[in-house]
Amino acid sequence: MAFDKKGNWRGKTKEEVDAFVSSLDEEMQAVPKELQSQIQALGNQVLGANSALVKSNKNKMKAFSNILYKGVKPVDIVIPVYGGLHVLAPCLASIAQRTGWPYKLILVDDASPDKGTTTWLKEWATEHPNHTVLFNKRNRGFAATVNRGIEAGENDYICVLNSDVLVTKGWLFKLVVAMETDPEHNKIINPCTNNTALINIPLQEGYDYNDMNRAFEKLSSHSYPEVMPTGFCFFIPRSLVNDIGTFDEGYVSYGEESDYWMRTITRVHKGAVTNWKSVLADDTYIFHERGTSFSVMGAEEHMGFRKAGAARFHSIWPGFKVWEQSFDIRKSLATLRTPVAEDIIKKENPPYRICFVVYSTENCGGMKVITDIVNHLNEVGVEAKIVHVKRDPKMKKNVLPSLRTEPIVFEGTPDFVNNFHDRVFKEGIVVAGTGELMPLVAAVTHGNSKLTSIHFSQSDDLSIAPSKQLKDAIRNANKLADFTFTNSKWTAKKMAKSHKVHGTINPGYDELMFFPKGREEGDERLTVLVSLGNQVYPFKGHDRGVELCSHIHRLCKENKKEVRILANGVDSVQGAPYIIGLGILPQTRFAKVLGTEVDIYVDPARNHSYGLPSLEAMASGAVPVCWDNKGIREYATHDLDAIILNNKTVPEVMAERIYNLLFNEPKRLAQLREAGQKTVQKLTRQQGVLNFIKLLEKKLDLRVESKKIAIITPHLRKHGGPTTILNTANMLQKAGHNVCLYSIYTDISPSIQKSCEVPLRVDWQNIPPCDLLISNSDNEHNKEFLEMSQIQKKVMLKLSHNPRFQSLETDSLNLEWDAIATSTQWLKEACETVTEGWEYKTHKNAKRVGWYHYGHELFSATANRRRFGDKEVGLTIGTLIHQHPLKGTTEALQVMEAMARKYPSKLQLVGVGEVPEFAKNKPDWLNYVLSPSREEMAKIMAQVDIWIIASHTEGLGRMTLEAMSSACAIVSTDTGAEFLKDGKNCLLAKVGDVEGLTKCVDTLYQETEYKQTLVEAGFKTAAESADSTEYLKNWNSIIGDLF
Repeated sequence: MAFDKKGNWRGKTKEEVDAFVSSLDEEMQAVPKELQSQIQALGNQVLGANSALVKSNKNKMKAFSNILYKGVKPVDIVIPVYGGLHVLAPCLASIAQRTGWPYKLILVDDASPDKGTTTWLKEWATEHPNHTVLFNKRNRGFAATVNRGIEAGENDYICVLNSDVLVTKGWLFKLVVAMETDPEHNKIINPCTNNTALINIPLQEGYDYNDMNRAFEKLSSHSYPEVMPTGFCFFIPRSLVNDIGTFDEGYVSYGEESDYWMRTITRVHKGAVTNWKSVLADDTYIFHERGTSFSVMGAEEHMGFRKAGAARFHSIWPGFKVWEQSFDIRKSLATLRTPVAEDIIKKENPPYRICFVVYSTENCGGMKVITDIVNHLNEVGVEAKIVHVKRDPKMKKNVLPSLRTEPIVFEGTPDFVNNFHDRVFKEGIVVAGTGELMPLVAAVTHGNSKLTSIHFSQSDDLSIAPSKQLKDAIRNANKLADFTFTNSKWTAKKMAKSHKVHGTINPGYDELMFFPKGREEGDERLTVLVSLGNQVYPFKGHDRGVELCSHIHRLCKENKKEVRILANGVDSVQGAPYIIGLGILPQTRFAKVLGTEVDIYVDPARNHSYGLPSLEAMASGAVPVCWDNKGIREYATHDLDAIILNNKTVPEVMAERIYNLLFNEPKRLAQLREAGQKTVQKLTRQQGVLNFIKLLEKKLDLRVESKKIAIITPHLRKHGGPTTILNTANMLQKAGHNVCLYSIYTDISPSIQKSCEVPLRVDWQNIPPCDLLISNSDNEHNKEFLEMSQIQKKVMLKLSHNPRFQSLETDSLNLEWDAIATSTQWLKEACETVTEGWEYKTHKNAKRVGWYHYGHELFSATANRRRFGDKEVGLTIGTLIHQHPLKGTTEALQVMEAMARKYPSKLQLVGVGEVPEFAKNKPDWLNYVLSPSREEMAKIMAQVDIWIIASHTEGLGRMTLEAMSSACAIVSTDTGAEFLKDGKNCLLAKVGDVEGLTKCVDTLYQETEYKQTLVEAGFKTAAESADSTEYLKNWNSIIGDLF
């Protein structure tokens, strides 16, 4: 036999090994053919995984050896800049925060089309003298600009990086490792990204780019597949530049990186084929917004550059198609493009979860606000998602490029309502992005204590709803929202007539996108820009906007004045050739037009909750002249920084006002412009996002300020209350607090000590100054702790109200605590009302914090992981052996004995405990396990069918939860445990009622299906109790209230 009884390998000689292999082959022949292929596939999968791991380790070791041999060589990071300050600033911030490998930045401004970017770069250069900033006097194009940056550097590695990239932690080091794995051949390195030609790896639905990076780090085989590179992040050795030169400046803006790749892979050096290649760093993922610089151009100009670059490339490299077919990109990236398991990609311990539900992820003011909020939340570790509910399943997904997480898409309302909990989350905050969506959000959150609903009102939904039916639905659903936030005070006042509004935030404008960009660089004619095009909603004012343009045109023609009338949102207006249609402008192009071409901006809308375009115009140096749409008054003042006329003013009068400002009151126009620049300083988007998050976290008690906390446990010698205290300390530490755990006694269990994730000390007499102390209610030193003046606040944690420790419990209750935290409701009530037979002060400051089942993962034994007994094959019944009478061991043994007499030879009876004396006098019919480890206890419980709890009193009953996790059927005395529901997940009997307990056990013995129903319900109870979210929330609430 090849294995002994314990499963250890016995074979030592080659003959024994061959004999064992032959026996396996014979046994495989006896397996049905349909299973043979499955077993073989599984074996190949295991071997493949091990092979990939071996290769990964070999590649990393080669790279580390090369790096150690060469020494740490810095990288020149070359970033070409052409406007796009709104992406450049975050790009540089991400490099500074997430780059550990030494580097030098070389920024080259290619005559940016706005003065703001140039000014910002000059200031940045002054603040960062160790880096280099260069300025082209005239626009040279991408290739020439990059070449200037490369030639200005001298370090051994070069990384050409687009300014619309956000890097991730450790990115540069990992690119170096990818190159040094095979420095003789790996000459161009790309990381993985969401948005690039050929080699893009889309964001996984519901996750952001940092999630992707962490997942790729965990799963990477470091095989570095060969790819055709793109230029968003182009990592090369300087030796390659010395060998084949810099980029071909014949390419204006497209094709230069493909040309460089072809020059690299076809290189012949001294008669030898080099076999140089470009590879993908499969452990690195970064975010690429893509096309930011070119979005300021028109579509025709943009496509012209692309076509010219492609034509030139194919002319120079006619053999490209042959090279392109030499490797299969789809096959190379198949593993990387496969969705990652949730347990691997999800954020660990996010402070909270939130999703925003929208009908569209396309570019619009409201979606941009939501995008900026979600991006910021994900950057600071919150699990933030976008949920897109399609109005029409045929709709194509069109996502705002700046969104750094992939939306979760539902095909319609039924799909959303039926599948939200499985695809998004079961616990968190659900935000309706519009009032129209509030009925859907209410459908998945109403009546669910684990889901909180918010209506984030960014429009006057009731006024603009197209039908009375929809208005009524929105009005009724708004009342179901747990919280309502608005983006304007006037809508808040209106909504407050029917339900409570919890706060208002000013969304602000993107200060890195909208700013004066040099009006003198634009057209010399005085220019008016009018927003037109949305004819679906009459309140948008398209018709009166067109009429306004006609009156301006007429006035100028009559007075022989030259004016230019631009319109965004339309390509043209029939019958009005004097209106120059710009089409639907992306935000970057809209910002460029406002900042360089416009003197007066007009929004003809009759209703705006906020009116963001007018604020963006004001920030860009244009003067808003508008009808009173209400929203504009959230930030603008008539005749101070804008002109705001009554909503009933006819377009002709509005046209006269605009004409006078342009041609008769130029100084007044300049004054309005100057005042507007002062107004917008306090209305930035960054501040708006922070204000939203501050309001959210304050109203929902989501975060508290980090505190220095000392937590006391009486000992750590065994599991129970002490490990509850320890896990509370671990949880608060993970939540951002500075926690230290103190044990009164020093006889600490090694296994428990290993689970401690905070500093552990025994010098509890010398606790340093701290904000908060938490001590257990049966601690004999509590009076001493309350006298420690260096500690600001003291909280008692009450996990029990046990007659065994009545004197200690009473002493603690007679002390004055800043707060009392209880694990259960009945313990809270015991603090508020004196228990019969006890004497102590009552407390009104007790709060139930609850509990969570931290042992579920260890004890989890689902039906497919264990075997169950029944009355035919026999059952196993278990219980706790404890020396104290109140634990009910005597009663539990009486139940077991009664069952053994009734069903001889059908039962295995097991007792578990830490009482050595019991082992000497135990009943012959009982198997007694003395002092098992936690792991051994989990294995024992996984073999038990019915677990008996006969205790007279319990604070919570953790062993019962562990038995539920182990898929045991529970029979318990009714000690008030919150999670036990008689007849649903357990059977209950009165305390001390041996006959009642026996009857319950007998029922489960006889009724197998009923027993299994209780087992499944009990396991579900235990699994749901393993989430610490509510427990942490309640602790943070107590801490927040104290400070």
